[in-house]
Amino acid sequence: YQSSILDTICEEEIYVFSGDSLYGNGLYEFGYQTLDGCDSLILLELIQLPKPNINIDSPVPFCLGDTLSIDVNNGSGFNLRWQDLNMGVFPRNFESGGSYYLEYEDADECLYVDTLIIPDPIVIDIQALDLSDYNDFGVSCAGGNDGFIELATEGGRAPYRYFWNNQENSERRSNLSAGTYHILAMDATGCMD
Repeated sequence: YQSSILDTICEEEIYVFSGDSLYGNGLYEFGYQTLDGCDSLILLELIQLPKPNINIDSPVPFCLGDTLSIDVNNGSGFNLRWQDLNMGVFPRNFESGGSYYLEYEDADECLYVDTLIIPDPIVIDIQALDLSDYNDFGVSCAGGNDGFIELATEGGRAPYRYFWNNQENSERRSNLSAGTYHILAMDATGCMD
């Protein structure tokens, strides 16, 4: 008597058949003899499914608030999960660097875990170093334009570029009138705050 079995296994999976541990692709033969002397042959063909390729597109430099783009090749129907408190959150912002574990399961129910090493994001912090103060007012009188602001920036990599209300300028502005000013600092790597 002869019987054939065709089965698939996931990469890195162990297939146990008749007490033997089998790894990877192959054609395996198992011979048996019954108590009354009849011979049986089982042919087992194992096909190992390829592990998907995970491509991670990390911006360079990696700035605070940046996200990673994750692309899975070699298959379809993937479930992606982070193995931490933010399980299932895509895209994901990384507030700090470190080792993160990405778990993914394909349509064949093969489960894989990859470790991603995320660099510490570049953080830029802008503070007002000096502000004009005329008895708790930013200018000396109504309609005046004698206010000033000087900024101090930490983090990132110097030199810094400053954009005041979307126009480039320096870290110190003078001859300002009363109002709201929006400031964006960009470091030499292109990270902004």
